[in-house]
Amino acid sequence: MKSTIKRITWLVWVFVMLSGANTWAAESSEKVISMIEQLPNWTDFNYTNKDALNAATKAFSALPDSVKNQVPANLREKLNSLNANVAKSTIPNLEKSLKVKHSYSFAYSSSDGHFTKEQTDYMRFVADCLKMNPKAKVSVIGYTCNIGSEDQNEVFGYDRAIHVHNYLIRYGAFEDQIVMDTKTFHNPVAPNDCEKNRAKNRRTEIKLIKK
Repeated sequence: MKSTIKRITWLVWVFVMLSGANTWAAESSEKVISMIEQLPNWTDFNYTNKDALNAATKAFSALPDSVKNQVPANLREKLNSLNANVAKSTIPNLEKSLKVKHSYSFAYSSSDGHFTKEQTDYMRFVADCLKMNPKAKVSVIGYTCNIGSEDQNEVFGYDRAIHVHNYLIRYGAFEDQIVMDTKTFHNPVAPNDCEKNRAKNRRTEIKLIKK
């Protein structure tokens, strides 16, 4: 009789412990799911969201592997993607990329200009670095060839700087992080002696001026 009571007591204890563990697992996974769901997607993410991302990452990491699987795959991917983008969007990475050619130039085939996919991808990267590092600043300088007057090229050069500026803002950089200027046809990268060379001089450069 006593052994039967002990066995029943033990089974009740096991049941209570398992129920408590299941309840904890469910509550923990639900909490983490809520934390990840509240994080913005990378397009709308900036430095103000880093603490929330760190908290969600820490909470997810603390879950047992069996409970982690209760977090939907799309949310786990969202968390991993946000952390990967934050890790990539650093000032050292931006400095390293800009040092490849001292600055990153956007050459135009006409005075109106257009961007290639490589250029828009790079502007997105620059904007990502800026939005994650609010103290950083870049200069955006528009250049021209030597066709036309200084005043005309002042307009063309500034328009090119504005064009890049607008892309950076669209991708999340802050207005006060971008200083625009134009050097018109001064500081050419090639002689203005043929159309091919003049096209090289019709450009916009991005330079890091404050970390």
